[in-house]
Amino acid sequence: MEELQTRTLDQAAFQRVWQRVMPEPRPDCPFTVDPPPMPAPVPPPAPAVPAMAPMGQAPLPVCLGEASAAELPALERLLDGVEEGAQTYQALARRWRREELLPALAREKRQQAKRLSAARFLIAGERYASPAAPRMSNEGLALRLRGRFQAEQRMALQFFAAANAASDPCLIELYRELARGCQDSAQALRAWMEKR
Repeated sequence: MEELQTRTLDQAAFQRVWQRVMPEPRPDCPFTVDPPPMPAPVPPPAPAVPAMAPMGQAPLPVCLGEASAAELPALERLLDGVEEGAQTYQALARRWRREELLPALAREKRQQAKRLSAARFLIAGERYASPAAPRMSNEGLALRLRGRFQAEQRMALQFFAAANAASDPCLIELYRELARGCQDSAQALRAWMEKR
């Protein structure tokens, strides 16, 4: 930019001096005073968000539509696992009412189930029927939460594997978010164990 300004100033100074030396143009003079060349225009940057496909071209990929129907079996398996976790945490929260962690984990799992259920509905157009509630054993709370800790780790791995196998970009993003949620739940259970 500075070089262009310097050339423009030099050209203007040259024209002023030349006008004093040669007030009238002469045909036999080898020098001419031409305006400086203009720099080429800079093209505008490409848009960050892709525009809709022009007529006659393939449409852009659609998230959570009928094209993602092949993803339903994996999504339903994950949804069953999340629903089981939500029901287990809810049952544990009813049995051990003084533990504040249990209702929070139950709410978290319910929220994950709602997100997966909504994705399933957008793909298939039908509501999800949750599986029957798991039977509660007479194990103590620590043993039950140890089982849930292991289940949360397994679910995180399953979500990451499903994200790697999925082709729907919305499902990939959802699975990765839910995998991190399972990791957070496992960490909360570990912190609870460490305080006991």
